[in-house]
Amino acid sequence: MTRITVALTLRQRAIILAILQSTERVTHERLACTSNLSIRVIRYNMGAVRAWFASHDVRLTSRSGYGIEIDASKRVRRQLLSALARAVDQDLALTGAQRRRAFLFELLCSDTPTSFQNLAVRAGSSRSTLIHDVGRMQEWLDRYRIHILRRPKRGISLEGQEHMRRFALLDVLREELGEEKWTGIAAGHAENLTQDKSLPGHIRHYLARLDLPFFGQMMIKIENNIGHRLTPNSHAGILVYVAIMALAVRQGKVSSGLSSDRVVQTQEYEVSKILLRDLARLLSIEIPRPEAARLAAFLLGSEWEMSNPPKGDEQASSEQPSPEALSSSQEIVSTCASQLHPLLQIDRELVSGLALHLERAMHRSRHGIPVENPLLGQVRARYAEIYRSAAYSVGKLEGQLGLQFSDDELGYITMYLAAGLERIGTNRRLARPVILATDGNRATVTLLKSRLGYEFSNLEIVGVSDPIGAAAAESPHAELVIALVPYQHPNLPTIRVGPFLTGEEVKGIRNWLASKEAEERRAALSQHAKLGIVELLEPSNIVFLSSSIDWRNAVPIAAQPLVDGGKIAPTYVQAMIQILEEFGPYMILAPGVILLHAKPSDGVNSLCFSLLVHRDGIDFGGTSGRVYAVFVLGAVDNQSHLTALFQLSDLIQKPGFVRKLRQATHAADALRAIWSYLTTTAPVSAPRSRALEGHP
Repeated sequence: MTRITVALTLRQRAIILAILQSTERVTHERLACTSNLSIRVIRYNMGAVRAWFASHDVRLTSRSGYGIEIDASKRVRRQLLSALARAVDQDLALTGAQRRRAFLFELLCSDTPTSFQNLAVRAGSSRSTLIHDVGRMQEWLDRYRIHILRRPKRGISLEGQEHMRRFALLDVLREELGEEKWTGIAAGHAENLTQDKSLPGHIRHYLARLDLPFFGQMMIKIENNIGHRLTPNSHAGILVYVAIMALAVRQGKVSSGLSSDRVVQTQEYEVSKILLRDLARLLSIEIPRPEAARLAAFLLGSEWEMSNPPKGDEQASSEQPSPEALSSSQEIVSTCASQLHPLLQIDRELVSGLALHLERAMHRSRHGIPVENPLLGQVRARYAEIYRSAAYSVGKLEGQLGLQFSDDELGYITMYLAAGLERIGTNRRLARPVILATDGNRATVTLLKSRLGYEFSNLEIVGVSDPIGAAAAESPHAELVIALVPYQHPNLPTIRVGPFLTGEEVKGIRNWLASKEAEERRAALSQHAKLGIVELLEPSNIVFLSSSIDWRNAVPIAAQPLVDGGKIAPTYVQAMIQILEEFGPYMILAPGVILLHAKPSDGVNSLCFSLLVHRDGIDFGGTSGRVYAVFVLGAVDNQSHLTALFQLSDLIQKPGFVRKLRQATHAADALRAIWSYLTTTAPVSAPRSRALEGHP
């Protein structure tokens, strides 16, 4: 009987290899860790894996609660490993991303043009598939400023600078290896990669040529001489780059010099010169001086581990950003604070942390070092308004610095801003009210309460029922029933647990909490898309004054409509005054306009805005000048107020708006001014065009 041949993907091959190397049954979790794949991917591919074993007359058992196991002796396992190893890479069915990486690898390693047919054969695909993939490959290569050249009768080749070709090759390897294998290089496991059958043969062969274990010893010298440790990801990146550079120099490929002389004045340049001098001696090759500058620039743009853990709200690191990076960070935060939340401007952790990141980002931009942000798509989707604000602020900064930051860098800046907003709203998160449905046993209830208190700081027990759950009706604000007995509430979800609260039971409650937060986040996003400044600034929330008054008396007057309406508590007014006393009038949005605020946890009951218009102006101290329009913001989270704040940021930048507002004498006058200026011209805070373009 002819044996059926089963075509495998590289993922399926990795799963089979992990199963064969295991001497006992293995769970999906363990298999995911060993194969560097997700549990979802493993389950999706188990049909093909089972078919492959069946084609070799081996039964695979896989069931929930048991794990995965094959009925095979050691001899049979060895035969299966040999069969798996004999399979050539061209016989494997590649995913689209793997296929394009194979094409890119061949092009990046090729010195001369090659035909579509030859390239397709070497990459294990068809000519038509290669032609179809060219567009996607060019999109990927754009970040390295490398272009695919297609010449009739000559074939296909790449055009770009040598150092950018190396960075592209570096990232192809990073994507092919995956995070676990990549960071394993930093841990000293590079020698295992050349024998890793889950990797394509051309990748294993190339890694063997790089001799990564040898260059691992060079990395120790780099870190010891600089006095810091690179993060595992950056450590692996520098190590592999040096190995690629050494191979390229042996082949006569040399990178060009830097356009800036800043690098040669740094410690990293001195260390790079020493390293490459030793490397030239050990390998008996001549390494041109520009290579040291390129390596130093890469070191300057890499991430280094903090020497101390964070303390309080300050960035505890021996690194100190340059004045240029610190000034740039303050400018970004100041611009974004006027659009996202004023408290960002006094967040020292945000300013210092972002400055350290910008220090690296500016080096990368200045010296053409690409960076990939694997979370960019998620950041854009989840923090769209924050990304928009970051794009606008960075766009202003780029002109001043003469640099251009990539969308990947923009994603990282957005993450710093999002973290700052999360810190503002952290204390606002209230405990979830829950009811315990019990069997009436006091010891059982006491134990469960203790376990819930230990596992969940954000649960508040608002009622404990009798055996039939009578107390449930007495707790109308409860959101969940946690039941020790069989019980079903007519309106609330119920989670059944035991008094010991096992891991699965804890997971169930956490999943419910996560779903509630996601539901509220979606609701907030839906709501804030509708609530602009016109909707929030009700006529009753607008106050007019003409008598002389100092700022301490002006703050309560500006906020009084919100207090009267139950939107904010009196404690919020006191918190705004304390902020002004400590930090001064830092939230002057424009000449004559100030935005007062405090934390949501200081007493905000619902999203709100108010406005005090003073004909002659109020002196808030410092060099701010007189203020004619005092806005008060009460934000309940880090999302729902963004539309209104973006609109206010646009309004104050439009010529004539503040003058028109100052001339208003009735609420209708002020609202007409706001409405008319909102609809006259396009928003000033529109992001740069490429910030909204889609990327694969």
